[in-house]
Amino acid sequence: MHLINDENYCIENTTTKEELLSLASNLKITHIEIKSDKINSSIFELLNDQVLVRRPEIHFWILAGTRQCDLSFLSKLSDLKNLHIRCVEVKNQETISNLSKLKFLEVDILVWIVLIFYHIYQIKL
Repeated sequence: MHLINDENYCIENTTTKEELLSLASNLKITHIEIKSDKINSSIFELLNDQVLVRRPEIHFWILAGTRQCDLSFLSKLSDLKNLHIRCVEVKNQETISNLSKLKFLEVDILVWIVLIFYHIYQIKL
């Protein structure tokens, strides 16, 4: 896990329980992000139990860029309230419907596709 700026943390496979506890107590942090869906499921469970339960206002960002993202890991984040997804393609998107506490959802999938077509074909927007 590493600090991106005063408000954002990036979760990685090396993130520890101690780091998540610290994150939960740092009231400046408003966003947590991942850039891969390949993070160990135990980290997502800890994120839910140590951070999202205590800090329900935190926004969780999935930033997969031009890669496909498997959203099945969201089943480990039962206390998630604010979700942002940015990637070209998703699978297991039905997992979102099981997030009973979800209050905010932002999905930016088509924007990436439009940008790719723009760069490949020089389409005028």
